[in-house]
Amino acid sequence: MILVAHVPSVAGLEGNGSHVRCIVLSRRVGTNDLEGDCHRLCSDKGYAEARAAWRERLAEESGA
Repeated sequence: MILVAHVPSVAGLEGNGSHVRCIVLSRRVGTNDLEGDCHRLCSDKGYAEARAAWRERLAEESGA
């Protein structure tokens, strides 16, 4: 997983404001090469699990 800080204001752009983008690689990165597929995150089931966890986290933060 790679996290990228997206800060459009640095380039003088307006819009969504600063945010972080999460890039999930479809394969694991090994010492010298790419390894097997990452089915946990790169699948419909993995997406659903990640989305549910994110919504749960937001609910905790908002006190709901």
